[in-house]
Amino acid sequence: MDRTVQGAFLLATGIGLGLCVVFTGLWWNVGRAGSPIVLEDTISPNTAPLASLLRLPGVGPQRAEAIVTYREEAQRQRSGPVFRDLRDLEAVPGFGPATVRGMAPYLRFNDP
Repeated sequence: MDRTVQGAFLLATGIGLGLCVVFTGLWWNVGRAGSPIVLEDTISPNTAPLASLLRLPGVGPQRAEAIVTYREEAQRQRSGPVFRDLRDLEAVPGFGPATVRGMAPYLRFNDP
């Protein structure tokens, strides 16, 4: 095999292996708590089901359930959105400013 063909083969093999590792890593994280989400795929804490909340960074099953429980209790007491901005999420038990800041890029509050 001449050097040009050999170099092209090694480059193609390396790229293929790299893509395999990247896609395997993405597949492995699908549906897992805190798995990466695309910024265009923002989540509303006012309407999101438990499964969607689990995708937020720093949110596991207990924290996701805490959001849903807090939201449901607040909705029984008043109308309108429960969470109007990030500060409202800090009222949920188990959420502090650092956790809320980490979730900020993945949230939206402008639901109708």
